[in-house]
Amino acid sequence: MSRATVPPGAGKSPLPGLTSWRMTVSASEAGAARPGGAWPWAVLLALTCAGVYLTLRPPLFHRDGYVYRLWALKPDPFYNANPHHLLWNEVQIGLVHLGEAVGLSDTVPFQLFGILANTATLFFFFLLLARASGQAGFAIGATLLVAFSPKFWFMGFQNQPYVLVFPAVVGFLGAWAGPQGRLASTPQLLAAGLAVTAATVFHQAAALLAAAGCGALLLSERGPWGRRLLRSAAFGVGGHQEARKFEPAGRAPWFRRTPSRADAWPRRRGVDSSRPRW
Repeated sequence: MSRATVPPGAGKSPLPGLTSWRMTVSASEAGAARPGGAWPWAVLLALTCAGVYLTLRPPLFHRDGYVYRLWALKPDPFYNANPHHLLWNEVQIGLVHLGEAVGLSDTVPFQLFGILANTATLFFFFLLLARASGQAGFAIGATLLVAFSPKFWFMGFQNQPYVLVFPAVVGFLGAWAGPQGRLASTPQLLAAGLAVTAATVFHQAAALLAAAGCGALLLSERGPWGRRLLRSAAFGVGGHQEARKFEPAGRAPWFRRTPSRADAWPRRRGVDSSRPRW
């Protein structure tokens, strides 16, 4: 009766650090899979995308994006805040003053800001994918797919508040990335909560990320069910309270806009800019 041959090393579990950053394509990708090795690739990819954006920058033609700028040019711009994008009006005001300070006029500062925000999103998105998958080729391909997708391209050039929601969502996902099978640490939960808050002040629907966090805590981790339920409820209540902070401001009388001369240009074309399409 023959004895089965046991290969050397059988039964031994691979080192977690090597497993999570293992590459299967080439030696160059192996370097990019390490936390430190991914940074040069992220910088190169982000600069390449930014160069393409600057070279092919279209004009600002979207109505809402143009009206956001007009609101910031009014005599009392702080009264024009949109409760659905609470702090976007303040960003617009800052861009107006920054453009005046550096000698840029018209729509250029607003589009440059969108390009900068999208480039930052792509940078951190690549790092997140490289850390989660351990494959630089996959991370590069997925990042390029996002970078040149129609919606992402449109948002970056047309002065939309979503360019600040995107990096907050990437930060939210990055806060959860860690060893599988372990409960998220308190610093991770705090970082995720801050990311939800940052996303919500630029689009109120981002508060639903808190519900996703509750589901992740309850279903996707190991540990006693009681502890999971408690942490899930605590995270959900915290996210809900952060979202509710902005509801009174959105209903406040000083958010109700009144027509002005800045609204006259679209009204002459049969469009009422005092009722934007959110």
